[in-house]
Amino acid sequence: MPQAFGIPNMIVSDSDWKSKYYLPPRAFLGWNTHAAWTIGENGGPKPMPQNHKKFIENFITLWSGQGGQAPMTLGSALDKADQVVNYDPTQPNQPYEIGPLGSSIVRYGDPDLPFYQ
Repeated sequence: MPQAFGIPNMIVSDSDWKSKYYLPPRAFLGWNTHAAWTIGENGGPKPMPQNHKKFIENFITLWSGQGGQAPMTLGSALDKADQVVNYDPTQPNQPYEIGPLGSSIVRYGDPDLPFYQ
């Protein structure tokens, strides 16, 4: 799937994107396993699992720098979003809990990609 977007199936640094591929940096993310849930399977809607919802919320908050914090790179935000179950940017030194989602994320392209690139 990443190749459909012009992204090789490997990690590619900012400098390699520019010097080898002559393209702006980009990335592709996905899970390497099928989720244990789907919406509307077997006769009825199923709600989104809350751990997945929280992971996505944490990731976007961390990567974009919402909530008054400095934005993170793509890779750093993914790593931290996996650890944060109930991230609150207004609370310093909060404890982190390891979540189950980030460990199976496959990352291709630029791990240092900023949110606004």
